[in-house]
Amino acid sequence: MGLARLIPRFPDGVAFVNRTAEIADTMDRHSDVYLRYGSVTFTSLTRSGERESEKDFEVAVRCEVVAVQQCPSPDQRRPTMFRCRVLRTAVASLLGFVVVAAGAPARGAAEPVHDVSAVAEAARASVVGILVTVPSGDPGEPRRDHAAATGFVYRPGYVITNAHVVKDAVEVQILFPDRSVTVVSDVSRSVLRDEVADIAVIRVDTRGLHPLPFANSDAVRVGEPVIAIGNPLGFRLGNTVTAGILSGVGRAVGTGLPFLQLDAAINPGNSGGPLLNREGRVIGINSAKIADVGIEGLALAIPANLAREVADELIARGKVERVWLGLRFVEGWKAYFGVPNEDGVEIESVVPDGPAGQVGLRSGDRLVRIDGRPVGTEDEINAYLLHRRPGEAVSIMVRRKGQVLETRVVLEARARLQEEVLPPPGPGRGILVHLTPAQIRDAAEYGETLIWQGLDALVADYTAQSGDAEAVLYTEFTYVARRVLSALWATGQHPSEAFQRAAADAIRGQLEVVVEMTGPGPGFLDGASAVLRQGALAVPGRVVRGPGYAVSPEGNSATGQVSFRFDSTGLDPAGEVDVVVTPPHGRSYVFHYALADLR
Repeated sequence: MGLARLIPRFPDGVAFVNRTAEIADTMDRHSDVYLRYGSVTFTSLTRSGERESEKDFEVAVRCEVVAVQQCPSPDQRRPTMFRCRVLRTAVASLLGFVVVAAGAPARGAAEPVHDVSAVAEAARASVVGILVTVPSGDPGEPRRDHAAATGFVYRPGYVITNAHVVKDAVEVQILFPDRSVTVVSDVSRSVLRDEVADIAVIRVDTRGLHPLPFANSDAVRVGEPVIAIGNPLGFRLGNTVTAGILSGVGRAVGTGLPFLQLDAAINPGNSGGPLLNREGRVIGINSAKIADVGIEGLALAIPANLAREVADELIARGKVERVWLGLRFVEGWKAYFGVPNEDGVEIESVVPDGPAGQVGLRSGDRLVRIDGRPVGTEDEINAYLLHRRPGEAVSIMVRRKGQVLETRVVLEARARLQEEVLPPPGPGRGILVHLTPAQIRDAAEYGETLIWQGLDALVADYTAQSGDAEAVLYTEFTYVARRVLSALWATGQHPSEAFQRAAADAIRGQLEVVVEMTGPGPGFLDGASAVLRQGALAVPGRVVRGPGYAVSPEGNSATGQVSFRFDSTGLDPAGEVDVVVTPPHGRSYVFHYALADLR
């Protein structure tokens, strides 16, 4: 009997899955069938291999994909058809057309699946446009720039989007589906964002629009269909719908964020729009695409679970406090291709005012474990820190010239250094004391140039040796430069004049000396004293940071760091000074500086 004679044309709306068992029995007797997307074609074959019969019919009811074993096409003249052996409960195409068959009893009614048009129609009513106005970027140009993007209703009174969409915005307008526009009042208070996760929420009257439901993004499967809605290139193409598949999960791509990867078309203006599953639930926030010659279909979305976590914290607390180690890393060519380094991640530099600034770590150390977890890429470090909070301590293990050292770092909020900036110094003989506004600006500009040269360029002329110990002298000028450099490293933004002034005020009338030495174990610098001497002048130092230690696993060796401050009143700014540091047990170390050569 031909398969087509067993399967009649079903009218729209008939529960096609109810015939699962009957069709399964038939397919047991006719093992080879053809499947065509669109309208469904069953073709049964006689034992002689000749085509017996064929019938097309439309299916209105949809169900979930379970499994299909695809084989090479038996007929190259019909490339849209596949020779298949249908397995288990059901097979569905991305277009929503279904073939139902089984080699075993049906497992009950299949889960309804919405097609793209149904999902889009339901979701578009909650998707909005976002128009932002930002400064032009040229301090001498009063003109302002504009950009368009996407968002959607997260809660009543809140729209969610990407943080980069509203960054530096001085005006934000929301374009609703009915084409009406609302200007967001008091942008500084109404727009809340977390730049690390690239999530922002906007307080605005959402006019009774329904929030889009969220799915559990941890449960998504690679290969499942996805739908993106957004405003590519602005609102003339507003509420554009594109579809594709989920290409991958957990894509760090240099940030530590576990991006979702998709192949649906994403373009400028799609940022902040929803990425939906076939049930119309949000599984991600469209955020970026990787574009270059020869690269196609590489778009990224922030997972819904992370977006929801961040949005809820922004709404509840107004901010998300992100932490940092205060370490800059350098990776080899393998890192470009995502290959972990078994020898850990090399520390390029230690941010002097960062959390790890004085715990005994050095440039060239290789970070191999964090809280006992092996790390082979900077992405892995960033991913681990993503859910940590300020004040928490992490254990750091590094390898230094064959020696393994461990230390603990108390994490700090990046925002601690993300505030403001001011002026620098003029030529003269000797160090600068009580910096003028112009000298503060000069110091800040010098600190900004060091973003390319690194900390070594700053401290090279200010470092003195004593045995196997070394100490770096920070004058008021170099201290401000260091603070500005630390802030740039921490935030990627130029510190404001207020930040510069605060840095200068913190060190005004003082010198700071950062001492590093090796001892028999942790604690060898606890209680250490320091004195600055110039002629008959002797100025006692006070500890302002540390001691901190990087300790060997055996505990019998440690590198320690501690910072001292000295009052510079009465000091000859062009004279020579000695800084004498005495640990509680052991000999004194003398560090000599010629101030005339410094500033």
